[in-house]
Amino acid sequence: MKINAENLAEPFRLQDYCETAGGYEIPPGSMTLSLYQASQLKVLSALAWTTYPGWQISSRVRPESYLMLILKGKGSLNLYSSRGTCTFGPGSVLIIPENRKHQIVPARGERIKTLIFRFHLRYRGLLDTFALVDMEGDLTHAGEETCKQLQDLCEAFARRTPGWEKAVEAGLQVLLYPVFLRTPGCSCTSQSTGKIEAIPKLYPAFDYIRKNLQNPSLNISSIAGICGFSQVYLRKLFRKYIGMSPMEYIMEERIKQSIEMLQTTDFPVETIAAACGFTSSSWFYRSFKQLKGSSPGSFRRLYYS
Repeated sequence: MKINAENLAEPFRLQDYCETAGGYEIPPGSMTLSLYQASQLKVLSALAWTTYPGWQISSRVRPESYLMLILKGKGSLNLYSSRGTCTFGPGSVLIIPENRKHQIVPARGERIKTLIFRFHLRYRGLLDTFALVDMEGDLTHAGEETCKQLQDLCEAFARRTPGWEKAVEAGLQVLLYPVFLRTPGCSCTSQSTGKIEAIPKLYPAFDYIRKNLQNPSLNISSIAGICGFSQVYLRKLFRKYIGMSPMEYIMEERIKQSIEMLQTTDFPVETIAAACGFTSSSWFYRSFKQLKGSSPGSFRRLYYS
């Protein structure tokens, strides 16, 4: 199956792809399939990169998911999970979900040549799909065709040819699904199912918050009014299904938006703070450091290093 802008011009049918790819049977009414097809993938960057001597990724957590295709070199990946430490080499594909602690160490004397895709995969554009199915991450080996497709997608991202964004995002989502489906223990828990069923009740809240993040006056009262809920019931829904209060969720979304702007623009920190609904730079600095452990400026410098 060749992935390009032309054959992905219409929304892909994952069922068709898996049937033609072979080896991936999907039970009728599969919750995993339904959840995945309702997920949206947003690609943040794609690049080819060769490490320098002595490079390694120390234990860290990132706010976005990664897919890495190893073109040259050997090393080990530790996801601090039940899988322990896994070794990789040319042709290996590493998938690291957002907010998953991980460490990558090249073998002695090795320089790693890799393609790296940074992305978000969110159910209904809201909840991390990997977390909903308790996926810890994956390390598998790609065939020649998959390697070529990933190289084509990385090139499409770099060249920005017509239709590149839809091709890259849909292409990655197609290539990720077999890994997603076969991962041991990858399933919807009762807690995840409860979240999925409750999400429609909160659609108006999420939509209103997304459209009004820049407004410093955004508050629980206005959100509850949009949803037709009492403030008490709104807090209860957020606590039960999102795991935080509405105001904590708003702060998380503001910080996520600020991170994307820090990574994709050269705007001054003060401009980013205002664009994300902070009335002062000091408030932005305090909030950012509390959630991410560093200042916005330090985060940006570390990202570009």
